[in-house]
Amino acid sequence: MEPQRRILVTGARAKTGDPLARLLVARPGVEVLGGSSDPATVDLPGVVPTAFSWDEPTTWGSAIGDVDAVFVVRPDRPDAPELIAGLLGQAPEDAHVVLLSERAADYAALDRWGLRCEDAVRSGPRSWTILRPSWFMQVLTDPRFFRDAVTGDAELPFPDGAVGWPGSTRATSPRSPRWPCSTATTAAASSS
Repeated sequence: MEPQRRILVTGARAKTGDPLARLLVARPGVEVLGGSSDPATVDLPGVVPTAFSWDEPTTWGSAIGDVDAVFVVRPDRPDAPELIAGLLGQAPEDAHVVLLSERAADYAALDRWGLRCEDAVRSGPRSWTILRPSWFMQVLTDPRFFRDAVTGDAELPFPDGAVGWPGSTRATSPRSPRWPCSTATTAAASSS
C-alpha cells in the first residue's frame, strides 16, 4: 500500500479550495483535510472536515500539526503576513507550503502587503511554492460565477476603459516577473 500523505487545504469550501480538494482526494494515497471555520459545512466526498479559522489560532495546531503539505489561501486582511507566519510556525518543518498569492503582489499595496505574505512563506525552513494567478478558470466553469452567462448568452461583461498597473514598468525584486507593459503602452492605452 502506498504511504498516506496528509494535505491541509485552507478555504476548502471556496472558489479555489473546493476544486483543489476534489482533485487531491481523487489521488491514491492522499488524505485531504478540508480546513474551514465551520467544518460541519465541508461536505466534499472523501475530504476530512477540519476546524481551521484565521480568527481562532487555537484551531491551527490540530489542523496543521501532522501534515505533509498545506495549501494556504491567503486571508485578505491587514494582519495576513503575521497570521501566515504564525500558522506556518506550527507546521512540521518538512511540510511543503503552497501559497495562493496574486499576480501583482509586488505592486498591489503601498505597504507591500502581498509581498510580505509571500515573505512569511519564503522566510521559513519549509519548501514552498507561491502561485501568482492572473485569472481563475473556474470563474468560467463554475455556476457560482460566470458559467451560465458564458454558456447561455455567450457574453462575459467587462468594464470599458484602460487599466493601468502602477509600477508595471520595472520589477522591485530580482525574483519579480517583468510584466509585458511599458510606459509607452500604458500611455497609449490611457489615451484611447
